[in-house]
Amino acid sequence: MGLLFMSTFFLIWDIYFTYLGVWGFNEQYLTGIGWAGLPIEEYLFFLLIGFCCLFLYESMNYWIKIKTPEKRFGYLFIAVASLNLILAFLNIHKAYTFSALGLNGLVIFIIYWLARWFPWKKFFVGYIISFIPFTIVNGILTGGFTPAPVVWYNEAEILGYRIFSIPIEDSQYMMLMMTLSIVMYEWCKRRTLKEKILM
Repeated sequence: MGLLFMSTFFLIWDIYFTYLGVWGFNEQYLTGIGWAGLPIEEYLFFLLIGFCCLFLYESMNYWIKIKTPEKRFGYLFIAVASLNLILAFLNIHKAYTFSALGLNGLVIFIIYWLARWFPWKKFFVGYIISFIPFTIVNGILTGGFTPAPVVWYNEAEILGYRIFSIPIEDSQYMMLMMTLSIVMYEWCKRRTLKEKILM
């Protein structure tokens, strides 16, 4: 459910921004199969990366235990959300910067206030661990290991700061992907648990 919700949202965003030329794909590295302006590889990306992030979120939280109180992680993400919103509105003319940082900041604030049960500590562990394979895969896609990038970005629509070859905005794009997936995943888990208790 969480993956379906997240993938639908991001694919609509992806189709629109590809149409606008905010980013695009190097046909040299593609199969040539696609739909609605996106290559099939992009559809598979959201399904596979989304599943991997959820898997790492659950499995790493089984093995890694942090003693820091949950409340502090909530405050940490409120600080992240605040910084995102400030940077977004300072760069309202840059489509990717404004949308990725602005949406991520807004979603974190909404979840923080409306979903008090959201496990920010678990999310922190899942995000940090998932960021490692995400950086490797995204590094490949953005030209870190190839003569030309598989995915290119319009420099006028990003800040221009990069983690290796990866636009800094992608770190918040990934956080938003995980947040939307996990909030739906955790909501479904809670709902299922309540139904079992009532039975």
